[in-house]
Amino acid sequence: MRLSDEEKDHILRLIDEGETLDVHDLEALYRWIDASYEALGFYPLHKQRFDQYCRSSADTYAARIYVGLWMLRLALDEASSVCQQN
Repeated sequence: MRLSDEEKDHILRLIDEGETLDVHDLEALYRWIDASYEALGFYPLHKQRFDQYCRSSADTYAARIYVGLWMLRLALDEASSVCQQN
């Protein structure tokens, strides 16, 4: 699971965007959720969990953002640790 610099930058931009999302701007929220889901394509397990806990969740919008950010950071950290081991 090696990420290109472009993929890493994209995930970092999504993290930055998620940290400043307005929970009342549903168009931006759903756009961010969809973009984040697609960005996790390099790691199917994280993508599946993101779908379950963020994308398809009935939780509050703030909780979905929090979980989504956590999952993006986790995936990025795991990809970075794999790269460091190689």
